[in-house]
Amino acid sequence: MWTVKHESFQEDLMAARRMLEKYERGQMRSAAQLQTSLASAIDDHTHSVAQLAEVRKQVDSKAQSSVAKKASLQNELSERKAAAEQAAAAVAALDAKENQYQASLATEKENVAQISMALAEAEVSHCSRASELEKGIAFYRSRLGMRFESLSDQSLRFIFTSIDPLNYDREFFFALKVNSASQYVLCECVPPVPGTDALLAKLNSSNNLRAFFKGMRILFRGSI
Repeated sequence: MWTVKHESFQEDLMAARRMLEKYERGQMRSAAQLQTSLASAIDDHTHSVAQLAEVRKQVDSKAQSSVAKKASLQNELSERKAAAEQAAAAVAALDAKENQYQASLATEKENVAQISMALAEAEVSHCSRASELEKGIAFYRSRLGMRFESLSDQSLRFIFTSIDPLNYDREFFFALKVNSASQYVLCECVPPVPGTDALLAKLNSSNNLRAFFKGMRILFRGSI
């Protein structure tokens, strides 16, 4: 009976061993499958990480490009702002120059008008003095035997005779001309006599040629 029980125990033990081996084989297969799945999952995760790294790299590159573009735009904006400020300053300078030019032009126009008026007045005065000179010449030619002649320097030489009682043909003469300031100038006096400066000053203040001719004749007569 013990033998029967022993054999039954052996059979149960063998059956248990077979079941254990079967279980171990099943666990090993499960472990292998799990390992394969885990390796596949790791590969997938590694691939995903690599993809994420690539995406991050692209994002970083785009971010850097965006920052560079922003900096470039800011620089361009600063340059355009500086150029606009320079252009505004140049326009302001041109406006100031134009205003200055307009003011200068107005001043020049006023100066031209004043000069034209002064020239017109000088021309009238010159013509008046020339007319007075012609009248004086005509008077003394008829009354005192005086004659005149034009010289190369645009002056007039006035020649008196009948002054020296010992030689009535002896000539006494002087030359007059009108300068740019419409003033009479004594160019020559033969013979030289004192007192001509005072007579000339009086002539320029009074414009009285008759008195001047009379005074010169008196001076010539006094030199004999």
